Amino acid sequence: MSSESAPFTKADLIAAFFADNGVPAVFELSGGMIAFLTDAVARLGKTPIINTRHKQAAGFAAEGATRVSGRSAAAMGTSGPGATNLITAIASSYFDSVPFALWSRKIENSYPRGSRFVAQIARMLRMLQGVSSPVKYRGRIGFTFE
Repeated sequence: MSSESAPFTKADLIAAFFADNGVPAVFELSGGMIAFLTDAVARLGKTPIINTRHKQAAGFAAEGATRVSGRSAAAMGTSGPGATNLITAIASSYFDSVPFALWSRKIENSYPRGSRFVAQIARMLRMLQGVSSPVKYRGRIGFTFE
């Protein structure tokens, strides 16, 4: 067993952001593309992870937790169909002005370049560009969450 600590990852940064901002819970349905973030939240141990039976349920649970607690909750969905299952919850929260965070991994990483499935998901998410923001740099996380 090594005495060296594991490197601090982007997922650890997001997990710390959740904890520092009092996120009441992270709702998710486990998937390979979000496993790194689920692991980081669990390792930190400050934000409860609630596993739902469906990605859409995770989105609506996060919206409900935000309404009840007054603090922005978070939902995570794996890429591809997991991301599309969050769209209805995104629209609902947008129309009711309920700010909560939804996290999914970049879709293009999970499918071969030129895949028709990727193109269709990208087209569906275009309608949400006004309410979604990709996080590419550390400084963007706060902007995205506010």
